[in-house]
Amino acid sequence: MGRKFNRKPLKLPGIDYKKSFYIGMEWPMTSQEYLVSLTPKGWTCECSGFVYHGKCKHITQCHTKMCA
Repeated sequence: MGRKFNRKPLKLPGIDYKKSFYIGMEWPMTSQEYLVSLTPKGWTCECSGFVYHGKCKHITQCHTKMCA
């Protein structure tokens, strides 16, 4: 039987997660067709790295571009 992982959203510094204009937006990552989302609780991603480890390069890339 498959085990479902449910990770907490990842919060990185530099964004007000309750008041940000970008809350609710999603960014498609075309390299592997993953979807990165910004929620009031933090970042989420559909990739296996985030599912298993709670962090991933897709979130880091979006966060870096947003905070630049």
